[in-house]
Amino acid sequence: MRIDMGQVDKCGTFVRDGAGKIALVLGTIEQPDRAQASSYDEIAKFYAAYDPPVRVMPAIEAANTLDFLLGPAAPRTLALRDYYSGWEAVGCQAHGGKPLLLKSSPTELQMFFDGELCTNRCRPSIPHPLPSPFPFPSQPPPTPFLDNPRTDHITSHDAHIIDCRRAADPDAEPLPIAATLGIHLVKAEPVRSTPTTMCQCAPSHGWSEAHGSMSPMVSADV
Repeated sequence: MRIDMGQVDKCGTFVRDGAGKIALVLGTIEQPDRAQASSYDEIAKFYAAYDPPVRVMPAIEAANTLDFLLGPAAPRTLALRDYYSGWEAVGCQAHGGKPLLLKSSPTELQMFFDGELCTNRCRPSIPHPLPSPFPFPSQPPPTPFLDNPRTDHITSHDAHIIDCRRAADPDAEPLPIAATLGIHLVKAEPVRSTPTTMCQCAPSHGWSEAHGSMSPMVSADV
């Protein structure tokens, strides 16, 4: 997949001001630091001199714009960068994470795929898969994974990296994890995700092992 970074409707970045409110910038993935993003006006000022010009918009306009850009009438791939500095500034909590602006629609379902979504408090040990047909040493089974408040993935009790909000009112409180888990926040099932000689696949367990690491099939967390 290739993205044309020179087109305003092909790439962009989210930015958060000092109060945590979301702004969307289209046409670049460059970001201001926290000091340069203290308010929406400061964010707009940072991008004002860009040539070619970029579009800066608040969250409510961003929701409508993304709905238009990613709608079924004109499907496309849009590369959006999250604002890590804003997430880090609030202690790596969900309300500073990657924005997912959810609209009310009877015909569309918005989904975020995470390759390590933890649906249990503790993932049990996974039995070692069948011997690999490929000529490299077998790996031991992965160790149990305990939910860690500093993990970079969604857990069963905390969206953690995703800030789910209603597109109609993005400045309101984020949606609780109970309203989004398994509906909008979905685990990527990596069955046969990397069918190469460097990876052994274990479809019965729904994961693939590449030298001991988990490899998601598809994920929006990139």
